[in-house]
Amino acid sequence: MTNQQLQLENSKITAFSSGVGGAGSISLPETENLTLMNGSEISVSTGEKGNAGSITVPLGQNISLDNSKITASTSGQGNTGIINLRGTRKIQLVNNSEISNAVDEKGVGNAREINLDTAELSLENSEITSSTSGLGNAGSITVPDATSITLDNSTISTEIKEKGGRINPVTSPSPRETLNLRNQSEITASTSGEGNAGKSG
Repeated sequence: MTNQQLQLENSKITAFSSGVGGAGSISLPETENLTLMNGSEISVSTGEKGNAGSITVPLGQNISLDNSKITASTSGQGNTGIINLRGTRKIQLVNNSEISNAVDEKGVGNAREINLDTAELSLENSEITSSTSGLGNAGSITVPDATSITLDNSTISTEIKEKGGRINPVTSPSPRETLNLRNQSEITASTSGEGNAGKSG
């Protein structure tokens, strides 16, 4: 049976490894509506040696983040996890919300993919990012089946920063119908370190 509603308010679901070994994955149950609000966070991360696990929402209709985060990161040696979110109707981020994966400055590893399976993606004062400040790759951000992507004072970006790696970051939202960028919103792929900026579009 699919849950009607799964809501986190000022709450956290985390998987973290501070020693040798990977952090576990987080897979949420199928739900019609997943809501994170008031500083809630779902995160996987590693601090030493090992890969961070993945974050998966296998099936939902609406996924909403309000001043909340879904993140995967590493500050040690290992890759970030893959973020797979399936909100078949809509994925919405508002009020400084964030979906991200990152290799931190002292990290050695790859930022993996962010895959968003949805018909409509909407960001307001929020961001979706894949980046590396350490040694490794910036991952891709894909929204393969969206018919509408709207950004209002928001960004979707992949970035290799000054001390970053040698692999191309790629940002690839591919709306079939509409792409709306408002109030200085951006979709970018950039590098200020060693490597080529990937394609955007």
